[in-house]
Amino acid sequence: MPKHKSAIKRLRQSKERRARNRVRKSKMKSAVKRLKAAIGEVQDTDHKRVEGLYRNAVSAIAKTSSKKTIHRNTAARKISRLTKAVKKAIGADVLPGGQPEAKPASVFETESAPEAVVEKPEAAEALGEPTTRGPGQSAEPLVPPTSQEESETIPEEHAAGEAAPEKQETAPETAAEPNASESEKPAGE
Repeated sequence: MPKHKSAIKRLRQSKERRARNRVRKSKMKSAVKRLKAAIGEVQDTDHKRVEGLYRNAVSAIAKTSSKKTIHRNTAARKISRLTKAVKKAIGADVLPGGQPEAKPASVFETESAPEAVVEKPEAAEALGEPTTRGPGQSAEPLVPPTSQEESETIPEEHAAGEAAPEKQETAPETAAEPNASESEKPAGE
């Protein structure tokens, strides 16, 4: 038995935590067992029941994981395996949510890609920003589009078309040659 106050408190907290975790794990295991039993007995009319049990099981697993009772990767693995089993039992075309799985359309497969908002090059030149990206690339400005509020906060000298003052980079000072007085000192001193 612990003697110090802190050790006594840690023991008490550990017992409470163990009891809470045991309840969470038990609920999770029960939900998974009910779902697996329903999958084994699935009939054409039981799809709704299986989907409801699936949601309960996934919810119990997620809750157990969010409380750090089980590791999140363990929870993901359990959910993945249950999803696979449910899909196999009630049909691969329907997800447990009842909606068919839809693939997102790729940009390359669509007829027209969404148009990006592009600022006019004159505005970028007015701010002193470069307007080209390099040889063979588009002459779009490199500044992101600004809203009306942001354009009001631009200083007057930038709005008037003057170039922004650039920061002068100073070269780091290198170590100067050793002083003549230091190099002339005898080695013994």
